[in-house]
Amino acid sequence: MGSSQGVEKAYTTEFLKDKEAFLIARVVEMDSHGLMGSIREALLDSFNLPIYVLSASELKQMVTSNGHFSIERMEEIHFPPKLSTQDIQLCNLHVRAGMEGLLSKHFGPKIIDQLFKRYLTKLEEYSRMLCFTSIETVANLFLLVQRNEVQ
Repeated sequence: MGSSQGVEKAYTTEFLKDKEAFLIARVVEMDSHGLMGSIREALLDSFNLPIYVLSASELKQMVTSNGHFSIERMEEIHFPPKLSTQDIQLCNLHVRAGMEGLLSKHFGPKIIDQLFKRYLTKLEEYSRMLCFTSIETVANLFLLVQRNEVQ
């Protein structure tokens, strides 16, 4: 019976330790006096944002087959994925600039500041993970087009 009490005490201690870690993690995620579940699950489930990133050749084909533009210059701009704190903050601002209107329309404007604070935290965490730090190069595509004469 002594062994059972020891096992029970060990499980109880571990359970309390795990729950304490869970609660501390939630405190970090929430504003003062905030409530968990600030977004209704149905609203979250109804949000769908499919994104497809064209390759350089696909983009070139799309622009040239359109006929309205000619490509004057096209180049890949490579930069190392080792992000500074300033780079991470700029990334967050760029995503916010592009997505805030869409997110506000779907979820409401009240959550936007909190959402992007949490996104910044996630970016900071992700930028230190092996799956990100092992990337050797990141590239953006620069495309300069000129409008063709209308016929």
